[in-house]
Amino acid sequence: MQQHRRRSVLIGLGSFAALGAAQARAWGTAFRLVPAASDVGFAFHVAGIRQQGHMPVLSAAITLDRANLQASSVDVSVDARRATTPVPFIAKALRGPVGLDADQHPTIRFVSTRIVPGASGRLEDGGRIDGSLTLRGQTRPISFKASLAGPAAGDQLAIRLTGNVSRSAFGSTKYPEVVSDLIHLDILATIDAA
Repeated sequence: MQQHRRRSVLIGLGSFAALGAAQARAWGTAFRLVPAASDVGFAFHVAGIRQQGHMPVLSAAITLDRANLQASSVDVSVDARRATTPVPFIAKALRGPVGLDADQHPTIRFVSTRIVPGASGRLEDGGRIDGSLTLRGQTRPISFKASLAGPAAGDQLAIRLTGNVSRSAFGSTKYPEVVSDLIHLDILATIDAA
């Protein structure tokens, strides 16, 4: 009798553990950022000449629900104070009050509101992430094209987000005859299971 009861309890616990694992997969997996393999690239024009630069990712909270991609979420923060370009005076102006105003607003943040998978229902063939971007203390809606950036090492996953931002929409309106309004963003976030 004792042995039968013990076996029933073990079977019950095994069923509960299997159910828990299935629910965890259905509810999504939290991922953590791999900072050394993550970057925010940007490009814009000054006097018609293309300029490129980078900003480091401060933090990222990413949950991917493989069973229901639309239930996934992305929350990424970037350090505006460390925005760089190859030309020092352009980098300084970019971080200054007429650009990112990084002293007053040191963090740029993107929070997803909706994830739209590609035709296959996955990101492998492209998709879109809608959300809100907070820049210079102002929050505006934005959409990024999303895709997997190729396999990463081990359990890591590389996600690429690309899109354009109007700087004037966030209050950076100085020198429109010299500096382009559209800024192209290219975000690479490499993550692994938390």
